Parts: sequence; C-alpha cells; structure tokens
Amino acid sequence: RLVARSFTPAAVARFEPAVRAIVTELIDGWAESLASTGRVEFMAQFANPVPVRAVANALNVPDRDMKKFKEWSDLTASAIGTDISLDGLLRSERAINEFQRYFEAELDRRRTEPQDDLLTHILTATIEEDDPEVTDRRPLDMAEMLRILQMILVAGNETTAALLGDLMRLLGEQPDEWARLQREPERIPVVIEEALRHASPNGAIWRVAATDTELGGVAIPAGSRVIITYMSANRDEAVFGPDAEEFRPDREHVNEHIAFGFGNHYCLGAPLSRMETRVALEELTRRVQSFRLSDDNDGAYAPSYFLRVPTRVTIEPVMA
Repeated sequence: RLVARSFTPAAVARFEPAVRAIVTELIDGWAESLASTGRVEFMAQFANPVPVRAVANALNVPDRDMKKFKEWSDLTASAIGTDISLDGLLRSERAINEFQRYFEAELDRRRTEPQDDLLTHILTATIEEDDPEVTDRRPLDMAEMLRILQMILVAGNETTAALLGDLMRLLGEQPDEWARLQREPERIPVVIEEALRHASPNGAIWRVAATDTELGGVAIPAGSRVIITYMSANRDEAVFGPDAEEFRPDREHVNEHIAFGFGNHYCLGAPLSRMETRVALEELTRRVQSFRLSDDNDGAYAPSYFLRVPTRVTIEPVMA
C-alpha cells in the first residue's frame, strides 16, 4: 500500500512514452537476426528486455548500469521456486547484496537531490499515510525500502516477460487472431486478459497461516508457511465455461481471472504490466504483418513451482 499510488493506471501512464520507445528500439534491433536467419528468439530479443528496461526506467537507472540491473534481476529470480545449487544460491545472494548496496546509495542521494521518481516517493513515504491506526509516524527504514525495491525488481520483470512470451505463443497458434487484432486494435486489452487467464505467469505464492486450520485432512498450525497454488482457478469451468482450457478472448467473464491475485493481495504492479503488454502488442501488430512459430519450439518452461516463464519462443516474422 505504501507504493500503490505509484502504480495506479494514471500514474503508470507517464511511463508509456518511454516503454513505447523501448519496444520500438527492440523491434528495430531484429533486423540483423532477420537478415541472417529469418528468425527472432522472442524471449531473448523482446520479452525479457522490455519489462526489465521499463522497471529500470521507473527507477531512473541510467543506461550505463542496465547490464548490471538485468543481471541482478536474473540472478535474484533464479532462486525463486526451484531447486538451486549452492553455487547458484551464492550467486543469487551476491546479486541481492549488490542490488541493495546500489540502491542504498541512490536512496541516500535522493535525500539531498530529490527527483520526481519512484525512489523519492519511497524515501518520503511514512507509515501513517496508509494506516491511520498506526500512531508512531515514521519514514520507512532502509531495510524496508530495499525490500520494496527488491519486490519491484523481481515481480515487475519475470511475470511480464512470461506474459509476453506466452501471449506470442498463443497468437502464433491462432494466426487469424493476429490478423483480427491488426484490424481491431481496440481488442488488445481483452486479448491480454485472456492470456493472463489461460497462461498465468505466476501460479503460486507464499503465505503464513493466521490461525490453526485443517485442509484436506492436513493440520496447518498458525504461523506455518504454506504455498498456495491457484493456477487451476483460472481454468475453472464453472466460471469460464466448458472450453476453459482453450484460448478464446471473446469468452464471457474473461476479466474474472486471478492472475494478479485478489483483494488485499492484488498485485500492485498489475497496471504497469498491463500497460507494457498493451504497448508491446500495439507496436508488434503494427510492425509485424504476420508470423509463424518456428518448428523447433519445444514449449519448455524454466523450472519453477512459482513462475511459469517460457525458456524460448522462436518466431519467423514477416515485417510490415
């Protein structure tokens, strides 16, 4: 809640020109691989860099530090929801430490050089602004600010990259839908919602049991850490109809998915993710006349019981 106001649809609209410039630059960058192979590895050449560069822009990370920022994002996410070697875990922890040192220095700089950016908002936020029942009015301490930034780093990058990759795969499997989007670009938002429902980027989340309870005959004491998996809820036939397993943007109740959570735990970055994906699809349908999925796509996903990120989506586009 402390940073939610920075991620409302109105607030993220100010980032849209920068996101559109990023998307345009990345599509322009396909020229070399198209000339040599006629193919584009969509995850590496588009889906992964779009959100990481967009989040970096929101945090005012300069271009010279983009490579480090991307490494921090990748290494931090590599330890989430998967088996990892000790060496891999150490690399991830080093990345987290480097990330924290970098942004600790940036936050300190904002104390004397405030800017109209997310870092300055986090720095000036106080607890009582969002919870009137709290009487000890105080700013966030450094550890709290760094935890918020780390959440933005991972949640803002991996899930949107996964959404973009699966969306392109789904549209590649339904070329008529691509042609229809070019004729009816106003349908882009509903296509994004159906992709979120059908191919939810995040399928599980950690929670702490608030009270003693029992589920499926298993006792769960208060204070226990539990993993809640909810991806199947977005394929619920009682809500989405008997064809819930299919990708069909025109279905009823398409907006009733819980890909971004629900209620108090709704993802604060959802408006940013939707905006990035909408801008990406607007530019892709304008610049790419048609495309097919390469035959060597294997449909593999990175190993994780939290995130559902395609490892590769290779396309063969015909540029407009």
